Amino acid sequence: MTKKIQLSRRTLLASMGAIGAGAALGGAGTMALFNDEEVFEGNQLMAGELDLKVDWQQTYYGPDGLVYVSAFPDTDGDDHQDTLYTREELRADPTLLDLPQDASEADIEDAYRGQFADVPNDLEAPLIDLQDVKPGDHGEVTFSVHLFDNPAYMWMHGDLVANDENDVNEPESHVDDTDDVGELADAIKARLWYDEDGDNVLDGAAKLDVAVALDTSGSMLSEEGKFQSMLDGAIALRDALGSAANVSLVDFRSGALRPST
Repeated sequence: MTKKIQLSRRTLLASMGAIGAGAALGGAGTMALFNDEEVFEGNQLMAGELDLKVDWQQTYYGPDGLVYVSAFPDTDGDDHQDTLYTREELRADPTLLDLPQDASEADIEDAYRGQFADVPNDLEAPLIDLQDVKPGDHGEVTFSVHLFDNPAYMWMHGDLVANDENDVNEPESHVDDTDDVGELADAIKARLWYDEDGDNVLDGAAKLDVAVALDTSGSMLSEEGKFQSMLDGAIALRDALGSAANVSLVDFRSGALRPST
C-alpha cells in the first residue's frame, strides 16, 4: 500500500467546483432608473452595455517548485503570459500586434481589446486546473479586469454550494449512514488581495512613517471649508516629506485607510 497521494484532475476540479473555490467574473448590462415624467415621442431610451474582459497568469508551487500552469494571452502555449501592450505603445508602433504602420485608431482599439479574454467564450475548461495535489502545495492566479464602453463597478464573492462526503466516512461512523459534512473545504485555504503592482505576489504591509487622522464625525464641519483645508494640509505634509516616506490618511467617517508613498 502506497502513501503517495493521488488526486486526479477530474476529481479535483469536481470537488473545487462543488465547494465554490473558483472565482467567476461576468459583465452585465447597466440598469438605469428614470423618474422623469416628461414625454418625448418617437424616441427610445436604452441602458448602456458593458464589455468586460480579463487576462490572467496562474502559477503553482508543488514538489517541483514554481510551475507556470496557464495564462491568457498565451499564443505560443508555454503557459507564460504574452507581453501586453498599451494603447500608447500600439499608436507608436502598430506592428507590435501585426498592424500596418498607418493603422487607424479604430484598428488600434480593436487590437488592444483583442489581447484580453472574452469570458466565458474564451474559456474551454475551468481556469483553476491542477493535478495530483498534495498537502503543502499552493498556487496563485492573478486576474486583470478590463472594462470598456461604460463606467461600472464590480464585486467578487464565493459561496459554499456543497461539501459532500464523497463516500469518505469518519472513523467512528462505519455503520452510520447519516449525511455528514465533507473534508475538502477544511483542507483548502484561500486568500484574495488586490495586486497593486501586478507582480503576482502578496506583498506585506509597509511600516508607516506618518499617519494623519481626519475626524469628520461632525465637530470639524461647524466652519465652512474647514475639512477641506485640513485635508489640503495633510496632503501638503505628505508632499513635503517626499516620496521615500510612507504616509496614510485615515477618515473616521468611512473607516477607510488610504496609504500613499
